[in-house]
Amino acid sequence: MTYYFISLGTNIQPEQNILKMMDALFELSPTIDASSILKTAPVGLDSNHYFLNVVVRIFYSGTASELKKQLVRVEENLGRDRSDPNSKWKDRPADLDILFSMTDRQQKVDSTQLPTESYVLPSVIELFRFLDIPTKESLSIKQEQIALTYKNKTIGQQPIRLQRSSRSALATS
Repeated sequence: MTYYFISLGTNIQPEQNILKMMDALFELSPTIDASSILKTAPVGLDSNHYFLNVVVRIFYSGTASELKKQLVRVEENLGRDRSDPNSKWKDRPADLDILFSMTDRQQKVDSTQLPTESYVLPSVIELFRFLDIPTKESLSIKQEQIALTYKNKTIGQQPIRLQRSSRSALATS
């Protein structure tokens, strides 16, 4: 089985759109492991809108390119104009990026695969620790952590495993 680590970010209606992205990911995977949700300043764009960022691990049976198509569709369904060549430098309702993948036989990730962005790397390290994946990277979360209610569960203050026990029910562990 392949696990994909995906970064989610939004600075347009961020509290609502993070939850909508989580809903969309549950259509692809019955289990989501999520880091804390971090409130961050925009990086690389001139905006007055803060971002919410979270890193998730999902189980997905398709290829990385198939998953990328699914993630782009989620972005577009939430209002991102991917045809705009400047979309990378604009406020966005949804930004989902595959960071890397692991198989169930892998015990660690090469440090060269890890993102370097300050709004992503701490969440990856935090999620690794939660999942007992060895890492030599140190953990330093300096951003504010945001709590949100998702399907009657509090998410965002610490890593969590969310499991879909049926199409509408959600369990945590």
